[in-house]
Amino acid sequence: MIYRNLLFNTEDDIQTVLNEGGEEFMKRLELNLQQENSQIIVQTLYILSSIASGSNKQKKIVIDPKFFARALAILMNTNEKSVRIAVLNLIINLAYKESEQAKDSK
Repeated sequence: MIYRNLLFNTEDDIQTVLNEGGEEFMKRLELNLQQENSQIIVQTLYILSSIASGSNKQKKIVIDPKFFARALAILMNTNEKSVRIAVLNLIINLAYKESEQAKDSK
């Protein structure tokens, strides 16, 4: 949950967490998506969703099949509303492109 909150603000915040956590952090996210516990999956999906809200470089990390294909498989194989919403939030963040004008107003 703490990573989810740390990743919420800006592209720089996202990059800081990615740099600090490195390969170990990304491997943990990958393993979390294979858990049976739906709450772990939901929190992991929201972390990935936060990463997907960042720069195009950060979005590319999430598009990797170990994350995105797994998220789609989870969506197709669960009836749990919270999990489905988390996957859809990830997809929305991947698809969303903020205009330069909106970025400048922050």
